[in-house]
Amino acid sequence: MPTDQLLVELGDYIWTLAALSGPLLVAFTLAFLLSVRTVAPADLGKLARAVFSYLMMLVAVILMSTAAIVTALAAMTASALNDPAVHLVLLLLFAAGGILFLWVDQSVRHMDKYITRIPSLLYDFTLRIVCYVAIVFSILYLLLMSAFIQTEGWWKVPGVILLYSCLVVWLLLTGEETPNRFRLLPRRAGSKRGSKRRKK
Repeated sequence: MPTDQLLVELGDYIWTLAALSGPLLVAFTLAFLLSVRTVAPADLGKLARAVFSYLMMLVAVILMSTAAIVTALAAMTASALNDPAVHLVLLLLFAAGGILFLWVDQSVRHMDKYITRIPSLLYDFTLRIVCYVAIVFSILYLLLMSAFIQTEGWWKVPGVILLYSCLVVWLLLTGEETPNRFRLLPRRAGSKRGSKRRKK
């Protein structure tokens, strides 16, 4: 598959997923705005900081996901994306996302659980919505288009996104149960305090 065609197909696929996920994400955003009333006025600054942290965490996940998906597609296709300079850019992009994620994770860990409860739920279910929509859309695309598209390698973009979305969902579902494993869910604030109280 030529590089230009691969990039165009990947862009169209991502825009379709965004269009499907958009209304649901708007609904969650409105629910968050309504939940601001449950926070004391003195804590609005802390809530804004928590929202900013989780938004930055979403940006970090987007950076890492973009680098990972494009790298996987480049490895599966004989295209100009296999150039060492392109791989270096993708590596830097993934590293930037990983550093940003770890930095924000450290910041969230020092926030009160009362403040981070709503932003963390919004972050968690935003990722779940996007991944579940991507999984369903990818499966339907592979099943329906297999009978109409005869172009070689047409399945690579939806196939890679399907596998990556399944991996993210698995990390989300197992992140809290296995604290020593890499996870996309940050540590819950105040969890250490709660464990100490139980021991006492």
